[in-house]
Amino acid sequence: MKNAENFINSLNQGKGKKKDFDTIMKAHIQVFPEYKNQAEQSKHLRELLDYLASIEKIQLPSPKGKSWRDGNPKLPIWVNIIITKSISTSIPTDYAWHPKLAFFVDSLNIKQKEAAFSISEYFINETNRGKFDFLIPRRERSLKIFNDEKKLDKLSNKGKLLSGNLSLEDLGCYDVGWPMPYKQPPKPCPNKPFLIIENHHTFTSFSKWNEKSQHYSGIGYGAGEAFSSLESDRIEDIVEPLNASEIHYFGDIDPKGINIPTRVSKARVEKDLSPILPAINLYKWLLKNGIQRPILQGKQQKYIPGWFPASLEKKINQLFSEGWWFPQEALGSTELQAGISKLYTNKTL
Repeated sequence: MKNAENFINSLNQGKGKKKDFDTIMKAHIQVFPEYKNQAEQSKHLRELLDYLASIEKIQLPSPKGKSWRDGNPKLPIWVNIIITKSISTSIPTDYAWHPKLAFFVDSLNIKQKEAAFSISEYFINETNRGKFDFLIPRRERSLKIFNDEKKLDKLSNKGKLLSGNLSLEDLGCYDVGWPMPYKQPPKPCPNKPFLIIENHHTFTSFSKWNEKSQHYSGIGYGAGEAFSSLESDRIEDIVEPLNASEIHYFGDIDPKGINIPTRVSKARVEKDLSPILPAINLYKWLLKNGIQRPILQGKQQKYIPGWFPASLEKKINQLFSEGWWFPQEALGSTELQAGISKLYTNKTL
């Protein structure tokens, strides 16, 4: 429609996207002075506004609403200017993509292409054509490619990026799990299990108790859901120098608390690493002496069975079916100091 763009530019003067009726009329007369005080003005303005709405330059009020002036035709008492962000790209026309990206880059959206361009440029200019002698941590590579150490945090998901077409290994880097805090007794305790505790208060109590009791080669802090298969790969850096016999885990008896070590153990076994084993005696004590709490509907994950021995699994399944769970904090400093060694005899289990 002729001069529609000029009308939008006039209407868009001043602050705010929402323009009232007086502003609309003023802009119309400014661009179309021939309609001033003419009977055809309302008809022309309505046709102009309908056209601009059809090409998504403005938003009109709901036709069924009360934001319209009576008349023939009706006119809106306000309109919203639709702001469209222009899409620009720094990628040169006919850019020669690095071979690692060339075969899939056309399937990417604009933002992904911008990231792919930075990676391609890095491969071409900063490395031996995208070949790496060794892998480095993800954020170190991210800084080299994007001048932003956290950019790959946002781009990658489970080691993949750009719609799954590239892996972190393709970029010469790898994910790094959080290092696990742990404490070992003053005197080394080789050939004893290494115990991982889900929650940090219980971790503190067990660490202090183990300094004297030396039941474990060390106590690690799993930090709840932060204990992932990625982080667990680094456990070997702890347990091997301690000469730990096995890796045990103790957490809440609830679906989420059990699913964590279940998933991690499965992932480790698939990598030919030693499994994460349940601290059977501690879980049995918790089932017998702990404080039951109701499972809140919609607040728990679906339970993944198979980590516990069959006899213990049966009791836990029954517990969950009845809608209860046990926080591990019931087995704390008071209980440990009262004689936890009884946990390691069959008489009390």
